[in-house]
Amino acid sequence: MKDKSLIVKKGTKWYNGRPNYYVTDLKKLKQLAKLNNEYAIKALENLKQ
Repeated sequence: MKDKSLIVKKGTKWYNGRPNYYVTDLKKLKQLAKLNNEYAIKALENLKQ
């Protein structure tokens, strides 16, 4: 079963398992990171570099 909040990097866009659902909102990404979503945390770390 997939985590609905799972964020995977595809190209330069973010999506949660469905290629047509892009998460480009940094606030949303930070919310997921607060929920200890490991993918969101990694995503934020990559953005800081």
